[in-house]
Amino acid sequence: MAKALVELGESQADLDIMKKMSILEDTKNGDSKAFKEKRYQKANVIYQQILKLPCISPEDRGTISSNLSASYFSSRTQEYLKKATKYADLAITVRPTWWRGYHRLGRVYLKRGKLDKAEKF
Repeated sequence: MAKALVELGESQADLDIMKKMSILEDTKNGDSKAFKEKRYQKANVIYQQILKLPCISPEDRGTISSNLSASYFSSRTQEYLKKATKYADLAITVRPTWWRGYHRLGRVYLKRGKLDKAEKF
């Protein structure tokens, strides 16, 4: 199908954006296959690619940041827990009235042993 679209005048860059937007829609609908299969590194790559899209809405950016935080959290290494904190913070910055970013950040602080910070969330 991609070959046919290129022949019809679509550029490869446009096709890549369409593919990422399709992944975004799947992710928004809770259908992130890599995450569900516990392939967190793959999920991290997908989420980061989506965040680079210029056309992503603030709401979607918050959702994907939250998902990326959850993915890093699930990896359970200290390095990844720091990244989980970063993306939970980003989710809160982009969508300050949405509860999920705060939930993610609280869980990360709890896992990192920062109880004083965790109880704020």
